[in-house]
Amino acid sequence: MAWGKQWQVKFAAEKTQAVVISRSREDIRLIEGQLKFGEDTLAIKESINILGLEVDSKLSFDFQLENEAPTRCQGPHDIV
Repeated sequence: MAWGKQWQVKFAAEKTQAVVISRSREDIRLIEGQLKFGEDTLAIKESINILGLEVDSKLSFDFQLENEAPTRCQGPHDIV
């Protein structure tokens, strides 16, 4: 937040997304309610969307493979 004040940049906590990337469910429980953005507590989500790419806590990309790939990969040279 100090960097933002120095450079006169404002951040929107309500637009900020958080996901814990870990194999352990215990890690998520330990962090839940502890992650702060200024005065706001960030909710931990199972997945977040970054520029149209759905990133989940296991880095599996299952959402993209199940939902996006069949509609986008139509030709022999398309890469998933």
